[in-house]
Amino acid sequence: MNVVLLLTPKNELVYLDDTMSVNDALKKLRENRYTAIPLIDSENGRYLGTLSEGDLLWYLTSPEGKKADLDQEKAVQLLRPDFIPAVHIDSELNDVFCRVLNQNFVPVVDDRGVLTGIVTRRAVIACMLERMPKQ
Repeated sequence: MNVVLLLTPKNELVYLDDTMSVNDALKKLRENRYTAIPLIDSENGRYLGTLSEGDLLWYLTSPEGKKADLDQEKAVQLLRPDFIPAVHIDSELNDVFCRVLNQNFVPVVDDRGVLTGIVTRRAVIACMLERMPKQ
């Protein structure tokens, strides 16, 4: 079974792009009540990483964050390398199952690294429940 079956497509997602400020990121997280949000390249839609509320909190409480103009600082600068890596659109569900143990969603990209959507923990659990034998 392929991840496409559980995919929430990009056009249904809330995400950030690399032009958005730290303040923009804070607003999006707060408005949508998210703890983490994908961030993409505004020119070509490539997945750059995921920004978490923890990343923002650490930045805001750091010496440079306390002095920063949050409307000028770019959220993309706060990304941690390899935090919530993406899977390829052709990946099998087993690749996703292990990842959702530690994260709320798994970003899915195509051959060019463009974000095509996400697979949520909720979708994985629902799929697993459907596969369980009925008692």
